[in-house]
Amino acid sequence: MGTLSSLGYTKSSIQKLFLIEGGLVALLGAIPGLVLAIGYNEMIFWGLNRVWNDIVRTDLLISHYRISTLLIGLAISVVVSTVTIWFVIGKALKRNIVQLQRKQHTASSKWKQIIKKLAAILLGCLGIGILIAQLTSSKSVNAEYFFMAGGALLVAFLLACDLFLLVKRKERQRKLSVLQLVFQNLRESRSRSLMVIILLAIGTFIVVSTGMNRQDLFGNSGDKKSGTGGFLFWAESTVPVLHNLNDSKYQQEQGFSQQFSVAQFSVAEGDDASCLNLNRISNPRILGVDSALLTDRFSFQSYAEGVNQENGWSVLKSDIGECIPAIADETVILWSLGKKLGDTLIYKNSAGDKIKLKLIASLASSVFQGNVLIDQSQFLKHFPTASGSNVFLIDGKQEDKDLLADELNLNLREMGWEMTSTAERLATFKSIENTYLSIFLALGALGLLIGTIGLAIVLQRSVLARKAEFSLLMAVGYKRKKIVGIVVSEYMILLIAGIIGGFFSAIIAVWPAVIGKLQSVSFGFVTLLIGLIVVNGLIWIVVIAANQLKGLQLVEALRNE
Repeated sequence: MGTLSSLGYTKSSIQKLFLIEGGLVALLGAIPGLVLAIGYNEMIFWGLNRVWNDIVRTDLLISHYRISTLLIGLAISVVVSTVTIWFVIGKALKRNIVQLQRKQHTASSKWKQIIKKLAAILLGCLGIGILIAQLTSSKSVNAEYFFMAGGALLVAFLLACDLFLLVKRKERQRKLSVLQLVFQNLRESRSRSLMVIILLAIGTFIVVSTGMNRQDLFGNSGDKKSGTGGFLFWAESTVPVLHNLNDSKYQQEQGFSQQFSVAQFSVAEGDDASCLNLNRISNPRILGVDSALLTDRFSFQSYAEGVNQENGWSVLKSDIGECIPAIADETVILWSLGKKLGDTLIYKNSAGDKIKLKLIASLASSVFQGNVLIDQSQFLKHFPTASGSNVFLIDGKQEDKDLLADELNLNLREMGWEMTSTAERLATFKSIENTYLSIFLALGALGLLIGTIGLAIVLQRSVLARKAEFSLLMAVGYKRKKIVGIVVSEYMILLIAGIIGGFFSAIIAVWPAVIGKLQSVSFGFVTLLIGLIVVNGLIWIVVIAANQLKGLQLVEALRNE
């Protein structure tokens, strides 16, 4: 651009020339990109039909492509690329001819730096403030606020990196160290350095935040505070069981050799409100239970305003006027019912009269997903025709689990008894969430992989543009290995900075999942993924730097220096 300007070309002519060139390159890149997009879409559909079948419950999904849609996508890609080129060229042409020829960048204005500093400080304080407020709050943890804090700290980190790269070097230095030379090179190519950090930080943030929310499907299944309540089995019968299964005399009469305890639930049929049903539900199934049987089991996510949080399951016995206290899973309340705590559900009792169930507390992910729980006394009052129990939670000795299961299935088979492990039931519900997260994780990992490839491209271009600089270093006594070490150090700093910034901000964003005792997050999986990304980036850096500097011709590279 400097040469064209010195030859008399106007800025508009230069901008038009580069715009045409860039537009053609964008078009040539968008065409194979369109083919790759179709291939990627086919891969996603293949995954939905096979690997991620849990969320669609079918293997018959097929893709259909419209030519108009493909052309619109192609056009949008070319337009966005061309507009980006237009802005970049316009910004570059604001420099004078000498700066263009010497490839010097204009100094950032003071007011822009002040705005960046203020934004970094404000966002940092906002993130830390939200974090402290949530950690010290006596109320239930709000995951959304933690995510806001993590996002704010991520942006503050990126602004801090930009400000660091804007720091001017001192005109006089007593001694020039390799480390000073590395950081000076990063500042000289500030835009490239910042782009690499941004790509890696955002990619790492997405991968870690989604990966840490993936749950170990069978972790902590024996914990009484987990989603299984510490019970071994969940069972349902088509014929109501009229006996108290906890009665030791009845157990002996039925021929049970294993000791066990049961929480029995009366049932008023309704719609399935679990995550296995994608439809919006208004009247989920009601379970009536003696709250004493669930004391110190399961964990509550949150309570409605004014509810005593220390009462636990006994809140079902609260007197709240004309409404009946009710408890449901947090996910059921938010997504299946589209409600919040304090809202009411309208039902008809056995007499055909309307009754109101008020949601006063929510459970963390549990085996009760899809059901609404009320106290047994309220259930019998409004559904007196529903005799016996149809839903059961069975507890016993873990080592006798298989024998107990055989006896229950044998002795209660005439009741239409269907039983499954509570861990398996909870895993079925969690598998839906994990599948969605796996898809987002795959997209995030792809973005992070593209980020490391972008790092390799930036490195390749940087090494080619700095051949004269490297030749000059060799001419004054630097060995080739030392120069390779400098280049590797530069981009390793960018790689590590981007990953560390994205990692720690993501940890803050998903802190409730990290410290939660209700579920086991996939620490090992995320660590493995981040390790692979670091190794992948390191290989790109070392291979490209060593390969490009291997055939460096000293005289030829210095000819124009």
